Amino acid sequence: MAGIISLLEGADAERVIRLMDGMTREFGVPRGFPGGEPHISYHLGDYLAEPPLSVRVGELARETRPFDVQVSGHGVFGGPAPVVYLVVARSPQLAALHGAVRTVLADLGFANSRYYEPATWIPHITLAQQNLAAARFPAVTAWLKDQILEFRVRVTNLAFARETADALDVLASFRLGE
Repeated sequence: MAGIISLLEGADAERVIRLMDGMTREFGVPRGFPGGEPHISYHLGDYLAEPPLSVRVGELARETRPFDVQVSGHGVFGGPAPVVYLVVARSPQLAALHGAVRTVLADLGFANSRYYEPATWIPHITLAQQNLAAARFPAVTAWLKDQILEFRVRVTNLAFARETADALDVLASFRLGE
């Protein structure tokens, strides 16, 4: 599965990695899957960073100025394999970028997933996915309540990435506004 994402960078990425590392230290939860690279996803699908998609996403990145988003608390996607994430507020800039990514994909004939429809997309930064045993789940979420989870992160790029068994393989990355 491939995705169009924004990778967190510098101090923003380090802050999220410290949370992941704390979950590893306190509860034995391995770094987030895939590969524990902090990011915000705009779409996941079956595509690669090949022209013309790569060209169009590069153009979109150049037309978009970097912006900040607010992280505020944590959330959970339930089910047999729960996902724990940081909540990212849907700002006008973030919603516009998400919509533009969807338009580029639709214009090129790529299907949009129901999870990435404007009404159902939940912007977030995954902390634990496919690596969180149900038995540890309540303790992890209780621990997160005691962490500082209100901060801003800077969105500076659009990237194509593909998940592998244990990593996030970045296929192409484009700086916003460049």
